[in-house]
Amino acid sequence: MEKDKIEVLLEKYWNAETTLEEERMVKQYLESNDPEKRLMPEKEWFEALSDFKSIEVKAVDFGVITDQPLVRRRLLANILKIAASILLVIAVSFWVISYRSAQVERDLALQKKVEADLFSISKTLNQANTGLNEIIKPKSDLKTQND
Repeated sequence: MEKDKIEVLLEKYWNAETTLEEERMVKQYLESNDPEKRLMPEKEWFEALSDFKSIEVKAVDFGVITDQPLVRRRLLANILKIAASILLVIAVSFWVISYRSAQVERDLALQKKVEADLFSISKTLNQANTGLNEIIKPKSDLKTQND
């Protein structure tokens, strides 16, 4: 095969425009002949492809995976993450509830104190009013006696 034809076929190969027959021709040429230095990367490419074809790929049975320790550890780790998240939500909920109930208790204690203080002020004002009325009453009694 001519070198010019190989170069055209390689250009088509790298542009993904070759047919399977043309790819076979390029592969056979590079395997059978000792290519020039500039074609060595292509020869190595096709040799690597052949090596990959010889690698044996084992089928994976996903039904058996659950019996493997790694999968069990991952499953356990996920379950523990979920459990920790749930415990965190519960703990935060209890904290918020206890904080609110403590706030309500503080508000009630403050309300009782304010009511007691207001009652004390009211009592003091009533005593002062009574005292003022007693002072004013004798003066008005004096006026009526003088008349």
